[in-house]
Amino acid sequence: MAASRKEYDRMKKLNCLTAALLTVLTLWGCSAEPEPEPEPETESAAVLPPTRIGENLGENITIDQLYSLESAFEEADLAALVRVGDWLAEDESGPYTLFSCQVLNVFKGEVAEDAGDEILLSQFGGTYGTVPGYPLFTAGNELLVFLKQIPSEEHNNGYWLLGSWTTFFDAVRDGNGDLYYLDRFGVMGETVSECRNFLFDADKAGELSRIASEADPAAETYRYHYIFSAAELDPVLDKLKTAE
Repeated sequence: MAASRKEYDRMKKLNCLTAALLTVLTLWGCSAEPEPEPEPETESAAVLPPTRIGENLGENITIDQLYSLESAFEEADLAALVRVGDWLAEDESGPYTLFSCQVLNVFKGEVAEDAGDEILLSQFGGTYGTVPGYPLFTAGNELLVFLKQIPSEEHNNGYWLLGSWTTFFDAVRDGNGDLYYLDRFGVMGETVSECRNFLFDADKAGELSRIASEADPAAETYRYHYIFSAAELDPVLDKLKTAE
């Protein structure tokens, strides 16, 4: 009985989550204006979130499941390197915030053909409140993410983060253009045994932290637990894909 009750509670929470995510998609869809006639292309400023840090939600929330790299990859509908674009909408009942993201590299899954290389990404948090160390994303952030698709008849490219703030990596390029994945919370990073942790390379860790902070001032407060090179972690992800 205990196991079935636990599964019932899990499914109830998942249904509530799905409903909330559908709400934020609907809010965005209702607020989106009809597309105007095409004009000559000009470079426009990205739409940024109204605020990136809200009330501390740390004491009011729990994570039902902590994922290893392998379990996150296995459960994800889409595992990809993405670049955050515009802030689109938020739903205070979650709270959840919706962003557009450009998909840079796919390790698992496929992006809908009619979406091109863009997905809609729902992040836990909003103007009402955020998790400490997990401010809202902003344009230009690059992330390695493990995502579940939001079931919606109107939007086939909406996703939410598995494990919320515990299951993603910040993606940062060093001065040579080499890509690294940085784990702020250490939950998933501690399950990676095949890769060197560059956190213990003071020069490299310092360089990446500096570059991250220059690109996004919010990163000045981040305390990374694991730093892996894409040259080593990408093949691990490819191996997980092959094993499926």
